[in-house]
Amino acid sequence: MVKDIESYDEWKSLINGSDVVVVENWATWSGPCREISPDFAQVEEKHPHLKFVKVDVDSQQDVAQEADLNRFLHNCR
Repeated sequence: MVKDIESYDEWKSLINGSDVVVVENWATWSGPCREISPDFAQVEEKHPHLKFVKVDVDSQQDVAQEADLNRFLHNCR
């Protein structure tokens, strides 16, 4: 199951670790984000050696700012 990042400290610990991390940055208001989430979870199932996480950019604004996220896909398909 894709883990939700719930704090900036959790994010820092994760990215400073030795695991390869695949991140889905998303927002509840974004239709394309909601569409792609099931696909992201399927990819995680196929790659158990990687760590998959999700970051809600509205609730984790410090993480979004550090990652310099300022745009979202308008059409993901």
